[in-house]
Amino acid sequence: MLNFRSKPGSFPQACRGTSMETDAAGSEKAVKDALQQVSRYALIFLTQVVTLIVAM
Repeated sequence: MLNFRSKPGSFPQACRGTSMETDAAGSEKAVKDALQQVSRYALIFLTQVVTLIVAM
């Protein structure tokens, strides 16, 4: 028989697993978004450098 009771101030095991998976997914999305933003800025920077070189 499953015991769904927990100590005061703590989550049942089932909730903890779900919470960790949600946190991991959120962290993964944050890293992915940051990498996309850095890539976008790098592309803009390189485009400007090439434009300056070509203009010389």
